Amino acid sequence: MKFILLLSCLIFSLGENCYQVDQENQCIKDGQTPCSGDVTVLEPTINAICENGFKDNTQITSITIQDNDQFSFRASAFEGATKLQRVASIRNIINVGVKSFKGCTSLTTIDLSSIKVVPESCFEGCTALSEVSSTFGQVVTFENFAFADSGISEINFATDLVKIGEGVFRNTKFTSITLPSKTPSAGFGAHVFEGCKELQTVDVGETFIIPDFTFKGCSKLITFNGFEKINSFGIESFSETPLTAITFNETVTKFGNKAFKSTNLVTIVLPQKIEEFGTNVFDSSNSLTTVTITSNIAIPDGTFVNCTILSTVTGFEMITSFGDFSFSSTKLTTITFGNAVTRLSNKTFVNTNLVSVTFGETEIQKFETGTFKGITSLTTVNFKGQSSIPDFTFQGCNKLLTLTDTNDVNSFGRSAFEGTIFTTFPLGQTIKLMDDNAFKRSQLTQIVLPETPITIFGNGVFESSVNLRMVDLGGNTNIPDFTFKGCTPLNDLRNSAKVISFGASSFENTQISNLEFSPSLKKIGSGAFRNTQMTAVIFPNHQIEEIGEGAFEDVYNLQSVVIGGVTKLPNFIFRNDLLLNSVNGLEKITSFGESCFEGTKITNFIFNNNVERIGTRAFGSTKISNIKLPENPIKELGTNIFEQCWDLAIIDFGGSTRIPQFTFLSCGSLSLLTGTEKVVTVEANAFENTPSLESINLYAPLTSLQDTLLSQKNLFFHGNQQPKALTKIKQGLRIFVTNNYTSTKFGENEVTKLNCSTLQFIDLTAQPPVCKDCEDKKATLDGDNYMCDIDMTQCLATHEKCQICIGDKCTKCEEKLFVDTVKDECVAECPKGYYDGDIICEKCKEHYDKPCKDAECEKCTGGVIGVLVACLAVALFFVF
Repeated sequence: MKFILLLSCLIFSLGENCYQVDQENQCIKDGQTPCSGDVTVLEPTINAICENGFKDNTQITSITIQDNDQFSFRASAFEGATKLQRVASIRNIINVGVKSFKGCTSLTTIDLSSIKVVPESCFEGCTALSEVSSTFGQVVTFENFAFADSGISEINFATDLVKIGEGVFRNTKFTSITLPSKTPSAGFGAHVFEGCKELQTVDVGETFIIPDFTFKGCSKLITFNGFEKINSFGIESFSETPLTAITFNETVTKFGNKAFKSTNLVTIVLPQKIEEFGTNVFDSSNSLTTVTITSNIAIPDGTFVNCTILSTVTGFEMITSFGDFSFSSTKLTTITFGNAVTRLSNKTFVNTNLVSVTFGETEIQKFETGTFKGITSLTTVNFKGQSSIPDFTFQGCNKLLTLTDTNDVNSFGRSAFEGTIFTTFPLGQTIKLMDDNAFKRSQLTQIVLPETPITIFGNGVFESSVNLRMVDLGGNTNIPDFTFKGCTPLNDLRNSAKVISFGASSFENTQISNLEFSPSLKKIGSGAFRNTQMTAVIFPNHQIEEIGEGAFEDVYNLQSVVIGGVTKLPNFIFRNDLLLNSVNGLEKITSFGESCFEGTKITNFIFNNNVERIGTRAFGSTKISNIKLPENPIKELGTNIFEQCWDLAIIDFGGSTRIPQFTFLSCGSLSLLTGTEKVVTVEANAFENTPSLESINLYAPLTSLQDTLLSQKNLFFHGNQQPKALTKIKQGLRIFVTNNYTSTKFGENEVTKLNCSTLQFIDLTAQPPVCKDCEDKKATLDGDNYMCDIDMTQCLATHEKCQICIGDKCTKCEEKLFVDTVKDECVAECPKGYYDGDIICEKCKEHYDKPCKDAECEKCTGGVIGVLVACLAVALFFVF
């Protein structure tokens, strides 16, 4: 018998093994050609599989250890050996290393009866592992992920258990478990039973602390014995489980974040005391209908968010603080706050179906913005002790109709009631704050502001409240921007005479038809009364500090304006006031803004002689027929000033030196332009589309002509040479010049010189044109004109024996008389120091050469010839 046994050993020792023996590390490892199939280890002196010994061998199916009293599997010994099904040992397996069998997805059987410590990830991913020759009663330590994602389905914890690491039994096949009799001394890790989708029953044993994620995703867990013993629930410890009913210990030390998120709980009674209450604890528990609160408690962020059928909270008045989204997306309809509330988050009730809200009798100290924003089911609010309504609190609550106990409210935040439908809101007599858009788009029909001015009055407070018909401004002196803009039926405005400042668009698009301004008025903002129904505007008799653009624009019924003390009209102030035909006090205005009277029915203007500005299109599309600009040059002239003034027939351009671009664009009736004597510049298209203006006079100061004069037939130029800057003017334009003009052309056009006298004009009806005498007491400047444009009647009446009198000066006397330019009178003999010229008394020079060689010298120095002439004149006088 001994011989046979010896022979057997000899055969085995001499045979070819697939594995190798690592003598240095005293362990066995895979051969150079990897082992496959069933492998038996026959190495009595070697008692371990090397670290990484058979790692990633995908051919080996079983390993049998023989003739070893004790055997160990070092770290990652068979990690990734996906076809390994069985591990057997004649003797004890006393030690397994980290990840020894990790990922052995075919492993079904192993004997662990002598193992006390299961290392980290030792059997992780062994999805087929179901037969273990141990129920782990002897194991005192389970390291992290020891059996995670494996197929084990049964376990008994040792009474002297030391540690359960993190994720040890995650995603395993347990159907029921009993937790350790006491909390492991070295720790109970997180995620231990997470994802155990077959787990139905848990007995808590003597474990009172459930760590983070312990039962998360255990989708069949419906029975939990001893739940009331637990006093600490870790983060997501029961999330995504189907628990329907639980009873809490009276004192809970911890509710971790999302501890019961997405469970099937129907009713809960919160503990009287929760030392640490995390966020989103019951988030998305869609079966929860009833919550009972038995003592004052703060509800953290997201506690009941998405509990979509939660409709009853008994003890709601005991809540002292409401976190963000704490009751968001629930089915609460009626809530009554207690008197102990210290905080109300801005997102507490987002997406709820609240119908009624009643506040407590004490002020909420931390009442955040937008708390009830957009709750379209809310119809009733009782404010009780609240004096301040924060920004956006009820914005978009488009069914909010009934408000009670509002008299104590003295602060209205930005858009606090925007888009609501209540029709009345009685205000108290002291308002500290009424912020921007507080009642914008409301359905108020009337509002009475307090007699005491609102301390902080924001913009657009009642903007677009389309049912507002009556407003009493009380004692308020400042109406901010957009306050009543778009309140289209508003036609009853009271106490406006107290207001000293109207903000931009403050009454735009209302039905206001009459308004009394305060004698102390300081400001009318841009568009303040745009598109109202006012018929008359009377400004106070003092200079208003600020009038904004378009203040009375598009006031289609406005017929008359009294300028009062206003001297500057801003841009667009009366634009498109289609019936405006009377403006009293225009002679006070020194500045006309852009389009200030555009589109009105104004027919005439009297200008202040010190006008500094006329803006672009200032008088465009008006009914002006005859106008005279100031004699003093206007510093700033805009373009298109008289554009489309269809009725404009005559204009005197006064003393201005520039005719801007498009000044007379499409003035189809314009036939007479005077007052161009000082014009230096004519810009492009100044006379575009003026077919009735056949002839234009331009004078010596002209240095730039950029208009091609396409609409004109005749140009009368009074200078000696063409302008320095000259565009190519229309071919065929007839150009008449004086005899002093030095060229035969004006640009590329030939010129015509008729050399008419001052008492003549050029008759254009004759062919060819000829000089023709003016009517009595009429004249031209230099005979180069198509009309006798100078009326000498008044001037001649004040200048005896004057023949030609222009302006207020005599320029030519009757025959044999001379103009004394110093005394502005006609004399027969010029005074000392002057001699008789052809027309006027010419001033003598200071020195002459003697003896005199000409008559001027004799006259100025009293020579012989002068004496003889004088004696002859005296003799003739006595003879005749």
